[in-house]
Amino acid sequence: MATSPDSPPDVMEQIHTLMHALKARVMRGSPEAGGRRVAPTEARILHHVARHPGSTQGDLVERTGRDKGQINRLIQQVEDAGLLVRVPDETDRRKLRLELTAEGREVVKGIAAERRKLSAKLVADFTPDEREQLASLLARLQKNLGD
Repeated sequence: MATSPDSPPDVMEQIHTLMHALKARVMRGSPEAGGRRVAPTEARILHHVARHPGSTQGDLVERTGRDKGQINRLIQQVEDAGLLVRVPDETDRRKLRLELTAEGREVVKGIAAERRKLSAKLVADFTPDEREQLASLLARLQKNLGD
């Protein structure tokens, strides 16, 4: 379907294509744990727990918008890889808090380093003004989305 010069670009398709390329690149550069590479969704779980130690499964459901079953499976995968443990809450033993293991903290550091390298590569030929403009435009996209 052809678009007229006045119609807006298909921003959704451009973002979708870019996100898939970024996920593939991050996956190739992600550290191994439990004999396999850490998947982007697992990395999100690890990053959340690193930023918010003691988070619960419910916190992750709320933060990610995924359902409880999906989050439970992701937590189990990361736990099976030895990167995360579930610890009973000291005041409410029914509640399980998520904590990174020592290996999990190292994996998070590796993923963060890879993300910094990739971020730098993405804007390597941008001027400082263009980098500022990109940040501003991305913030506007998010604001326009309403989140």
